[in-house]
This record gives sequence, structure tokens and C-alpha cells, in this order.
Amino acid sequence: MFLNLLRLVVAKAYHYITEGHHQERPTRALMSTNDPGIHAVLSPAAKVADGLFLGSCVAAATLPDRAAVVNVTCHLPIFSPSYSIRVKVDDCAGAHLFRNDVWLAERTMLFIHLHRRSRPVLVHCFAGRSRSCAVVLLYLMWSCPNTYSTVAGTYAYVQTCRPCVGVNHSFIFQIPGILRTLFQRTHQVARV
Repeated sequence: MFLNLLRLVVAKAYHYITEGHHQERPTRALMSTNDPGIHAVLSPAAKVADGLFLGSCVAAATLPDRAAVVNVTCHLPIFSPSYSIRVKVDDCAGAHLFRNDVWLAERTMLFIHLHRRSRPVLVHCFAGRSRSCAVVLLYLMWSCPNTYSTVAGTYAYVQTCRPCVGVNHSFIFQIPGILRTLFQRTHQVARV
């Protein structure tokens, strides 16, 4: 029963986002569609690395209390307020990952890095396909530069873990620049 209610809520939210305000109810066809967005929202979180998971808002709503959460949305509620951080990102053409705020990017990378040692960390957006995946790509390339040296290779790896990913192209093009800035800042911090 809970899963059916959750599906209805997700279908309504998905319909609201994709269709706008002019229709009030999702149709039955939307709930049984082959749309990859719905399947991504309802699919469980995928393990990307030890202690690091990539998922949707449904995965975030069903997390155990001790998990840490990186919420990469502007409006979805934070389901685990004890250990959480919000990264406000819109998923549209030309959107900026971290809104050109290097301090927020650094804080997010350190949040994931420190918390995944002691508890599972879920990085999520609405469907777990674009915004959250971009943050996970950036984190993997920042934390393990020898293993994940290219965006294409890291993306291919994450896609094997969660096949429904589809990152916004503007985020893909921003990752190398953000990564360069993060390396400069973290290397300066390490020398102090």
C-alpha cells in the first residue's frame, strides 16, 4: 500500500514538473508509461562506491535515519535533516552546477568524503538521473583522480551502476573547470 501511495505522489510530482500547472491530475497512462523518468524515480538507489549511493527522491524518502544525504534540488524536502546538505541546482539548458559557487562545491565534496567513512551517503535529485549524477561524477573525479581521470570514463562507470543516468550536457562541460578550481583550493588547504 505504501509503495502504491508513493508511486501516486511521484507520478503527480513528475506530471506537475513536466506538464506544468494546467492539468491537475496525472493520468493512468502516466503511471504505467515506459517513460525512463518514472522508472528512474522508482528505481532503488545504486551503489557507486563504498558508502556512496546515487538515487532519486523515493530512495531519499526511504533511507535509514543514520544516512547522510546530499539533496541536489531546489524544492524537494530534506528527508534526513541530521546529516544533510542541499545543493540548489535547476536542471535546464544552461544551468550552472553549484551556481558558480566554488565554496559550495568544496563543502559538498568534503561533506561526502567525510560522511561516507562512517555512514552511507545518498546523493539524490528528483529522478537520480542528471543533477545528482553530475555531483557524483565530480566527487569521484575529485576524490580518486588516478582511477577516474576523464569525464567520459567516469560517466561510463556510473552508467554501469545506474543505467538510467542522463546528465545535462551543460553540467558535463562544467565539470573539468570546477574540478581544476577544486584541486587548486584543496591543494592550498593541504599546504597550510
